[in-house]
Amino acid sequence: MCRIPGIGPYFARRILWYRNKLGGLVNVEQLLEIEDFPADALAWMEVGDTATTITKLHINKLSVRKLSKHPYMGYYRAAEIADYRRIHGSVPNVHALESMPHFTPEDIRRILPYISFD
Repeated sequence: MCRIPGIGPYFARRILWYRNKLGGLVNVEQLLEIEDFPADALAWMEVGDTATTITKLHINKLSVRKLSKHPYMGYYRAAEIADYRRIHGSVPNVHALESMPHFTPEDIRRILPYISFD
């Protein structure tokens, strides 16, 4: 068993819960999004191969309800994607997201590893 200073059973459960909700972790700094997470613990952590561990959101296939459940998406962004699909067809690439008012450059940077356009 590996022990990380500042991480007990509570934070271990929160890490697993958040990782599952995101669909995997891209970098350890994402753990700071967990309320009251001890920043000192990041030095002891690492993220594995993200190419095989990230679950992608198929933004051209999922409903607003399913898209909005992702922590980086939310209802308004999911609804904008659905509106885009209704008016223009499939979202072709990240540039289409850039034209949507609820997607800031920071939002796009965070969500990009978790979305698929196919």
